[in-house]
Amino acid sequence: MNRDSIAPEVRALVATLDKLNISFDLVFDLHEDNPAVACDFSLDGSQADAYYLYESNFDPFRASIGAEIARAVTQAGIPVSSQREIYGERAINGVIQRGIERNQLFDFERFVKMNYTNHIITSETFFSSPLEERIRAQALESGVAALRRQGGFSDR
Repeated sequence: MNRDSIAPEVRALVATLDKLNISFDLVFDLHEDNPAVACDFSLDGSQADAYYLYESNFDPFRASIGAEIARAVTQAGIPVSSQREIYGERAINGVIQRGIERNQLFDFERFVKMNYTNHIITSETFFSSPLEERIRAQALESGVAALRRQGGFSDR
């Protein structure tokens, strides 16, 4: 992420994070996937057909929680992608895992990894789904619950 970005929301986020000057157990990056809008990586393979997420977990002592979040989304009655590949990356039950050996992070992931956390969930709801469904699918509660079960989660 470019700290000098002209986007006001980017400048506001960076300024807020810089003022806090703390680390986080987990960062949620909430997105909506709209296959009708071309992006840099949309030509790299199959576009998504339902909810999916990227999990970037660089902490060897922390278990992944992406599959648990995807199950919670499914249990809420929201379709989760069953594709084996999304945008050229391997997906399992709607989860694309990224580890420390991968050099395919988005700008925001790279920014927060370098400065604030070792665990990032990028949640991708499907643009054409009803708004209420997209909000429920972001699955923040299930992600926080999964971290709490692992222990060591702080209330920040």
